[in-house]
Amino acid sequence: MKKVAVMWVGALMLLSSFLVVPSATGADESGCAPRAPTMIYNANDLQNMSSELTGDYALANDIDASATSGWNSGAGFLPIGTSSSRFRGTFDGKGFNITKLTISRSGQDNVGLFSYTQYPAKITNVNLVDAVISGRYNVGGIAGYLYYGSISGCSVGGTVKGSGSYIGGLAGYAMYGTISNGFSTGSVSGGSDYCGGIAGYSQQTSVSMCYSTASVSGYWQIGGIVGMVYYGSISTSYFAGSVSGNYYVAGIVGRAETVTISYCYNTGSVTGSSDCTGGIGGLVYGGNVFYCYNTGPIVGYSGTGGLVGYPYGSNIYYIGC
Repeated sequence: MKKVAVMWVGALMLLSSFLVVPSATGADESGCAPRAPTMIYNANDLQNMSSELTGDYALANDIDASATSGWNSGAGFLPIGTSSSRFRGTFDGKGFNITKLTISRSGQDNVGLFSYTQYPAKITNVNLVDAVISGRYNVGGIAGYLYYGSISGCSVGGTVKGSGSYIGGLAGYAMYGTISNGFSTGSVSGGSDYCGGIAGYSQQTSVSMCYSTASVSGYWQIGGIVGMVYYGSISTSYFAGSVSGNYYVAGIVGRAETVTISYCYNTGSVTGSSDCTGGIGGLVYGGNVFYCYNTGPIVGYSGTGGLVGYPYGSNIYYIGC
């Protein structure tokens, strides 16, 4: 029992050290010096990244993007990349803020600062402040669709909204990627399924060292951190906002299949109007939950639990107090 207690305390210490900005990079994996990034000074420079989707970019300063609300007849900023021409470069925000970025594209999929990314895309250390982002499917503050890429040290505050499914504070749809050291505030909402404070849907993706204080809402498979996880992991993360939906609603992940959830906790309010509502997981199918706890209020209907609403074929152990 002493060993378990020490491990649990160590996990909580990790939670208190979120969002440490990495030091400047040195040589790349080949041992060669990295190429100098193209510096971004204003919103027009930001938009011009669309002209070279394999480039390396870095913010030179904070950016006031309030003018984007009037761009493109009110549609605002055009997300970087498309499903057929994906962003494969790097973007380092250097810890700077992009304020009042507006993307108003309710009939468009893959919406965010970046539309669609693919390996070896890396997006790091950028903060969206007072953002207003809306789309249809696959909507996220940083990336609408994260495919074989990574988001690290990023935050989104403001409104992220989708009329359809796969809506997340940082990423709408994440596949074979990593999301770490990130957080969201404000509101994240979807008109249908798969909504989360960090990611709407993640498949074979690692989510770690993240938190959200957002108001998260949708219909089915709604989570404070991730709406649904299919294979993959969520670790050392917490939720302290409010989350509401119908089926499969929880503070960390609404629905999880073959997933490990570890060292996570919820203090936010969770409200489900139908089946499978929990503080950590709504439905956890064939996975593992350990070193997790909940202190937030849980309101549900059928299959409601303080930790997991419906743990089907799953292991739950070493629960915190």
